[in-house]
Amino acid sequence: MAKRIAVVGAGPSGLVTVKELAEEGHQPTCFERAAGLGGVFRFGERDGVVWESCRLTSSPLLTSFSDFPAPADRVMHLRVGEYVDYLDRYCDAFDLRRHIRFETTVEAVTRNPGGDWTVRTHDASGTREARFDAVAICSGLHQHPHVPRFPGQETYTGAVLHGAQYRRPSQVARKRVLVVGAGESCADVTAEVAANAAETVLSLRRGVAVQSRVQLGKPKDLQISRLMNSTAHWVFQTRNPADDYKRRVYRWTFLPCDQAATRTALGRAAIRQDARRAVPRGRANARARIHGLSSRRRLLDLRCASDLRRLLRRLRGSVR
Repeated sequence: MAKRIAVVGAGPSGLVTVKELAEEGHQPTCFERAAGLGGVFRFGERDGVVWESCRLTSSPLLTSFSDFPAPADRVMHLRVGEYVDYLDRYCDAFDLRRHIRFETTVEAVTRNPGGDWTVRTHDASGTREARFDAVAICSGLHQHPHVPRFPGQETYTGAVLHGAQYRRPSQVARKRVLVVGAGESCADVTAEVAANAAETVLSLRRGVAVQSRVQLGKPKDLQISRLMNSTAHWVFQTRNPADDYKRRVYRWTFLPCDQAATRTALGRAAIRQDARRAVPRGRANARARIHGLSSRRRLLDLRCASDLRRLLRRLRGSVR
């Protein structure tokens, strides 16, 4: 029997959910607060969370849906605007737009005693409520930035900008910038900031795995192996103290061994360890630069399982 289902969000997951539900004979209604689809990939000067030149971290081959592949001649990584265009074509190809209510904010979702749900929404015409048999939450993971607080920040006179508020290089031009962290987005932002700011310092709590998107002229994810994809999971899948050597392998492998190696991936940013305190006059204190490592300790290339086993044997010996 067909069911009425509310879908919250018209990003990639929301569009796929609407498409699959409609094909199964259900009646989906998708609520999207923005004026168009795309979710967190949609660029906006005030309400977006991506910057103007942002590119996806995966290639079109791995990013596109299996029932709507990207054009065969499109191999390199898409900009967010190009990806939103792809989602528009996907939406049109499967006639999904008739199920979507744009510029409609979901204010509350309440479960009723009978097991169904009441969804309260707000749009230009006002607030309304509707009942649904089920609700699919497809609003994404990165809607609300997590902004850390540093001691002394209340007296810091410089600008404090979260990555979700960064839009273009003009925001940092001719400024001295401290970047805290190096996640996927921050690594890209750091490279762009370092190329345009007067001085850029990157603060890391620990080493990070920084890899180029492109290898030998092609997206790197076209050449990945099961070993490369499973390394991080293998490292952190256990909390047993006896397995500390796993985390040591990961840090030895990916800790930047000198600034030259890191600049190649992140731009011209200097490296410091662990931002500590903000102080007046537009300055921020960080711990001393990342501790020196032997020049012989290069980023290891684990090409096969035998290399990994050999490294583990060596590390187990050093732990003992």
